[in-house]
Amino acid sequence: MRTILDIPSTRLRHADDLERGATAVEYALMSSLIAVIILGAVGAVGGGVLGMFNAVVLNWP
Repeated sequence: MRTILDIPSTRLRHADDLERGATAVEYALMSSLIAVIILGAVGAVGGGVLGMFNAVVLNWP
């Protein structure tokens, strides 16, 4: 049997579940942003490294 005191505790538990879901979404957004930054950095540095190796190969005696 539910009493009037059970209602606030049920709402608090439900609010905690919603907060956990929001935290998971925030972590997913942060990790995807970090992945995009890493891919951009690797792409920018990768082109320079490739050019350097090509220069070494072309100038090899």
